[in-house]
Amino acid sequence: MTAYPVKTTLLVASLFVLSGCAETDPLYMASRWNMPSANSHNLLLQVAVPSDLSSGRSDATFDATLAADAVKRLRDGKVKKIQNTSLAQVGNNQSGGGGSQ
Repeated sequence: MTAYPVKTTLLVASLFVLSGCAETDPLYMASRWNMPSANSHNLLLQVAVPSDLSSGRSDATFDATLAADAVKRLRDGKVKKIQNTSLAQVGNNQSGGGGSQ
């Protein structure tokens, strides 16, 4: 008797056994790792006012003309420079990692 039929039989048997693992493996069972509504539940926990998810609310301090002017400057390429303050200097002082020219 040769070893070829024995090895083939063992290989086929192991494939049948391993193919059933996906059905019982907890990794592939969605209900084992998270609830079906876990994402919406987490979102509701993170939002201060849950009704804001369905409709917005007005803000008395919001100035629409200021926002519209900022968008217009951005589209026209006339963005205002950030003013330097005594607290922090805003800018990029890093040396780049690009190639040499």
